[in-house]
Amino acid sequence: ITGPCMRFFPGRYMEAPCLFKRAGYYYLIASDCTSWAPNEARSAVARSILGPWKELGNPCLGEGAEITFGAQGTYVQPVVGQEDTYLFMADRWKPEALHESEYFWAPITFRKTVAFWPERPFIQNSPARPPGRVPRCGV
Repeated sequence: ITGPCMRFFPGRYMEAPCLFKRAGYYYLIASDCTSWAPNEARSAVARSILGPWKELGNPCLGEGAEITFGAQGTYVQPVVGQEDTYLFMADRWKPEALHESEYFWAPITFRKTVAFWPERPFIQNSPARPPGRVPRCGV
């Protein structure tokens, strides 16, 4: 490796990193390493991608927050043509029937440097499961 190389959160293990930049801040939403089992999301923010990073804890609030609503982050996508609009994209794995796994997408809105998921998901790809109440989350 050439150039700067940094190690963040030493002694911690994370997977499924969702890294994005908004208004001069870098945001990270990640997951603990628990294989197929859903777990509590982690979040952090920094002015520089090289840090220092400030951990913000679990960005999810409400029922299901301790397991990120049964999902694991995949990506945060800026919405083209919609100023300051981002989608949190996640997988809902079903290891016993992978072909039945689902997606979870929710728009992110911001208040200062904090991101919040709304009360309802934006997209759930399972027609068999009606959209449920998805509590707010924030980084």
